[in-house]
Amino acid sequence: MERSQVITGVLMDDDTYEISFSQACETYHIPEEFLIELLEHGFFNEFSAPIHTIHLNLQMIKRIHAARRLQEDLGINLAGVVLAMELVDELENLRDEVNILRHHLK
Repeated sequence: MERSQVITGVLMDDDTYEISFSQACETYHIPEEFLIELLEHGFFNEFSAPIHTIHLNLQMIKRIHAARRLQEDLGINLAGVVLAMELVDELENLRDEVNILRHHLK
Protein backbone atom coordinates (compact mmCIF):
# COMPACT_ATOMS: atom_id res chain seq x y z
CA MET A 1 0.00 0.00 0.00
CA GLU A 2 1.32 3.45 -0.93
CA ARG A 3 1.73 5.97 1.79
CA SER A 4 0.76 9.54 0.91
CA GLN A 5 2.72 12.46 2.18
CA VAL A 6 1.42 15.96 2.81
CA ILE A 7 3.79 18.86 2.30
CA THR A 8 2.87 22.30 3.57
CA GLY A 9 4.55 25.60 2.94
CA VAL A 10 4.07 29.28 2.45
CA LEU A 11 4.18 30.99 -0.92
CA MET A 12 5.87 34.36 -0.76
CA ASP A 13 5.56 37.09 -3.33
CA ASP A 14 8.97 38.43 -4.37
CA ASP A 15 7.77 42.00 -3.98
CA THR A 16 5.99 41.77 -0.62
CA TYR A 17 8.59 39.82 1.39
CA GLU A 18 11.15 42.31 2.69
CA ILE A 19 14.13 42.05 5.00
CA SER A 20 16.53 44.65 6.32
CA PHE A 21 19.99 45.34 4.93
CA SER A 22 21.74 43.51 7.76
CA GLN A 23 19.32 40.54 7.65
CA ALA A 24 19.88 40.21 3.90
CA CYS A 25 23.64 40.19 4.34
CA GLU A 26 23.48 37.60 7.11
CA THR A 27 20.75 35.35 5.70
CA TYR A 28 21.94 35.30 2.09
CA HIS A 29 25.69 35.49 2.80
CA ILE A 30 26.18 38.79 1.00
CA PRO A 31 29.25 40.74 2.08
CA GLU A 32 28.17 44.15 3.40
CA GLU A 33 30.93 45.91 1.47
CA PHE A 34 29.74 44.35 -1.80
CA LEU A 35 26.15 45.40 -1.24
CA ILE A 36 27.16 48.93 -0.21
CA GLU A 37 29.32 49.31 -3.32
CA LEU A 38 26.48 48.04 -5.54
CA LEU A 39 24.09 50.55 -4.05
CA GLU A 40 26.64 53.36 -4.41
CA HIS A 41 27.01 52.46 -8.11
CA GLY A 42 23.26 52.89 -8.58
CA PHE A 43 22.36 49.20 -8.73
CA PHE A 44 18.95 49.99 -7.22
CA ASN A 45 17.99 53.49 -8.29
CA GLU A 46 14.96 53.66 -6.01
CA PHE A 47 16.97 53.97 -2.78
CA SER A 48 17.59 57.44 -1.44
CA ALA A 49 17.54 56.56 2.26
CA PRO A 50 20.69 55.74 4.26
CA ILE A 51 22.02 52.35 3.19
CA HIS A 52 21.58 50.58 6.54
CA THR A 53 17.89 51.56 6.73
CA ILE A 54 16.83 50.02 3.41
CA HIS A 55 14.79 46.85 3.02
CA LEU A 56 15.26 44.34 0.21
CA ASN A 57 12.71 42.00 -1.35
CA LEU A 58 13.41 38.58 -2.86
CA GLN A 59 13.60 39.94 -6.39
CA MET A 60 16.35 42.33 -5.27
CA ILE A 61 18.21 39.50 -3.53
CA LYS A 62 18.13 37.47 -6.77
CA ARG A 63 19.57 40.46 -8.65
CA ILE A 64 22.33 40.85 -6.06
CA HIS A 65 23.29 37.18 -6.43
CA ALA A 66 23.35 37.55 -10.22
CA ALA A 67 25.61 40.60 -9.82
CA ARG A 68 27.97 38.64 -7.55
CA ARG A 69 28.18 35.84 -10.09
CA LEU A 70 29.04 38.34 -12.84
CA GLN A 71 31.78 39.84 -10.72
CA GLU A 72 33.22 36.61 -9.34
CA ASP A 73 32.85 34.32 -12.36
CA LEU A 74 33.66 36.81 -15.13
CA GLY A 75 35.80 39.31 -13.23
CA ILE A 76 33.62 42.27 -14.22
CA ASN A 77 34.07 45.43 -12.15
CA LEU A 78 31.06 46.90 -10.33
CA ALA A 79 30.37 49.58 -12.93
CA GLY A 80 30.32 46.84 -15.59
CA VAL A 81 28.08 44.66 -13.43
CA VAL A 82 25.56 47.48 -13.05
CA LEU A 83 25.63 48.11 -16.81
CA ALA A 84 25.22 44.41 -17.59
CA MET A 85 22.25 44.12 -15.24
CA GLU A 86 20.66 47.22 -16.81
CA LEU A 87 21.04 45.61 -20.23
CA VAL A 88 19.47 42.38 -18.97
CA ASP A 89 16.55 44.39 -17.56
CA GLU A 90 16.10 46.19 -20.87
CA LEU A 91 16.17 42.87 -22.75
CA GLU A 92 13.49 41.45 -20.43
CA ASN A 93 11.35 44.58 -20.93
CA LEU A 94 11.65 44.26 -24.71
CA ARG A 95 10.70 40.59 -24.55
CA ASP A 96 7.64 41.47 -22.49
CA GLU A 97 6.64 44.10 -25.05
CA VAL A 98 7.05 41.63 -27.92
CA ASN A 99 4.90 39.08 -26.08
CA ILE A 100 2.17 41.68 -25.51
CA LEU A 101 2.25 42.68 -29.17
CA ARG A 102 2.09 39.04 -30.26
CA HIS A 103 -0.90 38.51 -27.99
CA HIS A 104 -2.71 41.51 -29.51
CA LEU A 105 -2.00 40.31 -33.05
CA LYS A 106 -3.68 36.93 -32.47
